[in-house]
Amino acid sequence: MKQFDLSNASEITKMLNSFEPREYHLFDNVQTRYLRKNTSKPQISKSDVDEAIENLKEFDVIGFDKNINQFLTSILNHFGLVYTPTTNRVDNALNHKFGLEASDESICEALKPLVVHDLALYQYLETNHFYAN
Repeated sequence: MKQFDLSNASEITKMLNSFEPREYHLFDNVQTRYLRKNTSKPQISKSDVDEAIENLKEFDVIGFDKNINQFLTSILNHFGLVYTPTTNRVDNALNHKFGLEASDESICEALKPLVVHDLALYQYLETNHFYAN
């Protein structure tokens, strides 16, 4: 991967196309892959999102890191405990590591094959309030 310029969308696409199946597997919609039954499937598809959603229905609490204090409060309340939020939480400071710029639409589009099904899963969870609140 070090031979590719990750600040350039066409280089990212070239990198993804150069991956061997085993390499692609490491990056391919990892959240959806983790939540389905067969994690060794070569490539994740839409039907895997549906399976992941069904499996998530077995979870008591689901949270998103964009509101970590809300999630921690909900999960501890679920177990009868009280959470006192910390005021010194630090967001990820490595926003530009390796040249990846999340605000660059061309970069996001180039990376989309690796996260398209994960994004669909997150959208479903948010739309259906399938998370701790």
